[in-house]
Amino acid sequence: MKKIIENNKCLYFLKELLKYKKEIGILSISTIVSTVTVFLQPLLIKQITDIGILEKNMPQIVNGVAGLFVCVLVYLMIEVVQAKTFAEIHNSFYKNLYCNVFRKLLHLKKHYFQMKNSMEIVQMLQCDVSQVASMTDRYVVMSFSYVFRVISGLAGLMLLSPELLCIVVIVIPVKYVLVKCLAKKREKNMKMYIQVEQQFGGWLGDTINTVEEIKLWNLYELRKCEFLKQICKSLAVEMKGTMIETWNIFGDAVLEWGVTILIYLVGGYLVFVGKISIGSVFAFVSYSSYVTRPVNSLIDLRMHFASVKPSAERLYTFLNMEEERSGSKRVISPILEFKNVRFQYTKDREVLKKVSFKLEPGEKVAIIGKNGSGKSTILELLLRFYEPEEGEILCNGENIKVLKLSEYRSLFSVVSQKSALFLGDIVQNIDLEGKADRQKLNEVLRKSGVKKYLQRFPEKEKTQIGDDGAFLSGGERQKLVVARALLKDAPVMLFDEASSGFDVEANEYLYKIITEEMPEKSVIFITHHYDKLEKFDKVYLVKDGFLTEVRTGKM
Repeated sequence: MKKIIENNKCLYFLKELLKYKKEIGILSISTIVSTVTVFLQPLLIKQITDIGILEKNMPQIVNGVAGLFVCVLVYLMIEVVQAKTFAEIHNSFYKNLYCNVFRKLLHLKKHYFQMKNSMEIVQMLQCDVSQVASMTDRYVVMSFSYVFRVISGLAGLMLLSPELLCIVVIVIPVKYVLVKCLAKKREKNMKMYIQVEQQFGGWLGDTINTVEEIKLWNLYELRKCEFLKQICKSLAVEMKGTMIETWNIFGDAVLEWGVTILIYLVGGYLVFVGKISIGSVFAFVSYSSYVTRPVNSLIDLRMHFASVKPSAERLYTFLNMEEERSGSKRVISPILEFKNVRFQYTKDREVLKKVSFKLEPGEKVAIIGKNGSGKSTILELLLRFYEPEEGEILCNGENIKVLKLSEYRSLFSVVSQKSALFLGDIVQNIDLEGKADRQKLNEVLRKSGVKKYLQRFPEKEKTQIGDDGAFLSGGERQKLVVARALLKDAPVMLFDEASSGFDVEANEYLYKIITEEMPEKSVIFITHHYDKLEKFDKVYLVKDGFLTEVRTGKM
């Protein structure tokens, strides 16, 4: 069974429907009742025609019409119940699937987000989740009920005329061959479509992220031409998919009308020779649709799954991607140590070579070096966004791989020039959990320097900062990030070019906070400026991939 699911990713998601046993039970019972009402309708029409109208028997007409009305009313009430049940199943499936996707997204390794931009990821996941969730649409889930309808329809046809039954049955293999051919084309087309849409999403996201450069370089026409190429490519693929669906509908119509015409021709002949009645012909036409349409729908499932399969395969791959590894051991106040750590982003780009150093509780360490030397990489390894190629990183003597990841990362407050800001106001971007004590919040606003620039905003702390702090200056943005780190109050503070955008006064104030106002905190301070480091316990230099201690002890 596991191998079958591996080969057919649609089954991997469909097995989730087994959770809805109660709802499926309701649908099954209601379907049986609905099938009975559908089965009785042509027989009642035959009774009204042959016994009532042709024999001018009014009581039979009234009884037949009353029975028909009851059947139709019961059928419609069942439709309402089923519609509600289907909506509940679909919404629950969609919600659970999207929650699983979102949880996975938050736990993926950093490398995944460097391969794609945010818009490309959003477009891809929305497309795949919607496509896979379509397998719980009424059309798909109720396909099993078509089996009952086909059986009841065939039984009714057999009762009315075995000769005419052959006309209906011969359509089934013809329809199967048609769909088999079109389904292969549809699957190929859908793979191309989601690939083109992903590329377009990535291109559009890149355009939005670089809109300032487009304006500065006056690239409007160039980007417009590229946009038209992307759109035309997408529409061409979509057009092919539309035509495949159209040919399938065309085939259905030809087969259905072909069956109807043959039934009237052959049925008319059988009426002339006295084998069946006129009412039987009318009833047979009704029953034939109860067979041909469900059969068409069942066979068309192959077309539907051909459309879903590419998205199911891509989403399955996504949900089975490797996550950040987490151990189970709990963490206490840390002593951090790098031991012979080597790291490379690519095979031809070795960034760190045999890096070793130790950070004791309360110790203040500065790491200096040129841009691109590997300073920030040390912090990313420490935060477990990447893992060393060789060597190990220890926390209290244990490899950080064995520690519970969420608890381990809670040991750190990080201030980086690349720290992200959320849509919202200033306080929401400092107190991310919304639980901070007011007194403590006021203290970090004062220490970080945020309180000073709040005075010029009419809405003060409630000032909206825009997308990633677009309404703030570089210095204001950095002070907000510093405030966030101070509020977290973690035992280890990591500063990666944290004074970027600060003026001289603010820069000196930050150094004072680090070296004088947090004596119990361990600090790693990354910078390419060599001055103002006299109060740090140790200073290391990163050069050519090696870490060298250039000074020990405060000056």
